Amino acid sequence: MKRKLILISLILLLDIGVVISSSAQNYTSNSYFSQPEELLDYAKKLIGIKYKKGGTSTKGFDCSGFVRYVFQKCDLKIPHSSAAISKIGEWINLESVIPGDLIFFKNGSKNISHIGIVSKVESKMIYFIHSSNSKGVCVSKLNESYWNKKFAGVKRIL
Repeated sequence: MKRKLILISLILLLDIGVVISSSAQNYTSNSYFSQPEELLDYAKKLIGIKYKKGGTSTKGFDCSGFVRYVFQKCDLKIPHSSAAISKIGEWINLESVIPGDLIFFKNGSKNISHIGIVSKVESKMIYFIHSSNSKGVCVSKLNESYWNKKFAGVKRIL
């Protein structure tokens, strides 16, 4: 009887959305927004908003606040730090990157310190949208020297 309840619970859970698990918490995505196009369309509307340390609104974003805000507007729940976000989803190699994947960077340490959303992949060029402390929400390229040196990896959570 207990196994049947667990099985039914899992079936219901899968029916209402995809569950992405973290060591401390479950993060759920609505299957309607599993396509990255909706997410990227919304993210692009925020280009030009200024950077604000700890910012989580259109008054100003830090990098993880921007990513979390975009995902929340698309009914996707993720944590609010780039290091915590890096613990969910699957690491993928650069040859498999698609728009909507999350791109991570390190800043002089082994710890993840910056995050963006891959917005376009064209001729092996990876573009990503993020909140930079110098430019606010903008699009950058992975092959720019600054970002290439700090590149840590790409994860897929959609």
